[in-house]
Amino acid sequence: MSARRGTALSVSSFALVSVLLASAGHLLGHGHGLDTSSAVVAVALAAGLGAVLSGRWTAPRLLMALALVQAVVHALGSAGTDSRLVSAATHLHAHDATALPASAGSSTSMLVWHLIAVPVTALALEAVRRSAVVVGWLARTWVLAAPVELPAPPAAPVPDGRPRSRLLQPHLLVSRSNAPPCPA
Repeated sequence: MSARRGTALSVSSFALVSVLLASAGHLLGHGHGLDTSSAVVAVALAAGLGAVLSGRWTAPRLLMALALVQAVVHALGSAGTDSRLVSAATHLHAHDATALPASAGSSTSMLVWHLIAVPVTALALEAVRRSAVVVGWLARTWVLAAPVELPAPPAAPVPDGRPRSRLLQPHLLVSRSNAPPCPA
């Protein structure tokens, strides 16, 4: 595999896995899912971030990049919500004196789920990388395996058209000629 293809695969897997798990964390934190255009923007931004850091991956840089993807997905997921629904939810909870404001409870839950999504995404990316290495190794060994050469079958004996004697003692062969008998 060429270096360019390997970089493209690692960047695309980083973008897809990180956005997928960031949006899952956002949904588990009682947020809204990404619509199609927001998901495309998030994947494009994550791919750009992955391309910038592709040659210099370290654990702190990976975690920082994943946290940035979490923030992008959170911003894009929150931007898709209708402001009238948010104001109505805060108005309903403001009348309940025992409940926390809607923003305090949901923001804590959202923060916890986004924080959980960062190491889970790092582990998933490592699993994807290892799987790609194994699949690449299997493909190389199967494709580059030397062809098996089977030995040629032995040639079939050519039948001899001459008559053969079936006697085990050829010296007792009888001649069918008019010549006088002679020892063989």
